[in-house]
Amino acid sequence: MKINKYTLFALITILQYCIVLFFYYNGYLEEFKQLYLIIIFFSISFLEGIFIAKNNLQLQSIIDAMEQIIIVKSNKDIISANKSFLELFDINSIKEFKKEYLTLNSIIDKENCFLDIDFSTDIDELIKTINAQKKENRIIRIKNKNKKLYIMNIKIDKIVGDENIYVIILTDITKLQQNTEEFMKKANIDSLTQIYSREKFNEHYEKEFSRSLRHLNPLTLLFIDIDYFKQVNDNYGHDVGDTTLYTFSQIISFNTRAFDLFARWGGEEFIIMLPQTNINDGYKLAEKIRKIISTYKFEHIESLTCSIGVSTLQKGDLVETLLKRADNALYKAKNSGRNKTIIEI
Repeated sequence: MKINKYTLFALITILQYCIVLFFYYNGYLEEFKQLYLIIIFFSISFLEGIFIAKNNLQLQSIIDAMEQIIIVKSNKDIISANKSFLELFDINSIKEFKKEYLTLNSIIDKENCFLDIDFSTDIDELIKTINAQKKENRIIRIKNKNKKLYIMNIKIDKIVGDENIYVIILTDITKLQQNTEEFMKKANIDSLTQIYSREKFNEHYEKEFSRSLRHLNPLTLLFIDIDYFKQVNDNYGHDVGDTTLYTFSQIISFNTRAFDLFARWGGEEFIIMLPQTNINDGYKLAEKIRKIISTYKFEHIESLTCSIGVSTLQKGDLVETLLKRADNALYKAKNSGRNKTIIEI
């Protein structure tokens, strides 16, 4: 069995104790009793120091092996950190970190923060602030000296047996967050026109419908369809058709309010939800959009027009009935000559 240097030193020290104690208790060391007791005391203290150092080295090697960033801290200062922490901030020691960054608060990106925390806060308050959030919201954004940003899930626990020492665990979720945001963007935004998708519209529409019905607020819908859009694709090709759809969408987006919801319903059909808007104001906006489109000089094509159907929330309406009336109004506009705005109440 292989014996490491710490075990060997401990065995030798214990053997020394045994020899000294043997001579002392057998009366051979009476004259030097105080001296030998002092030697024993310091030997024991030194041995304890060796074992503490060994345990600290073992603990450090354990936290160094972890991918998460581990920081051991008191209310006043950083005590220790693992290899992942040093690598992230491109430093060699805690001393160097303090010189480069001064405090842990300096690494938090305050401008784009998720969870606003202060590492100088009392530990109990800090833990309380973090635990008050849902687990998926316990996120901070940090930056290193190269201004590179990282999104981190944060967890803080006190060291058992020492109320003044705690461990901060930071898990890098930057790639996961980026993938999630990209997925949500794809799910919410129409890739061609860069406006909301039908799915996202339905999600917001149902919430706004319920809110408007509950508070008796006006709510108006506009269904919009590009007239004879098939001819654009047939005569100029789908690339020109795609460019036309994008331009059409941008024109309408520019002429709606920030809290209106504009989405691509499908193909060349679009929808606008107008919260806090009565039927008269909805009709005025529809006519404004229709006239702008009819006079706009689209690239590659001579002219373009659109038909619009308008309806507003009535007592007793369901989510589907308001949509259906606006769709019926659009159908009437298309079947009565196009380039028109029709209201159905």
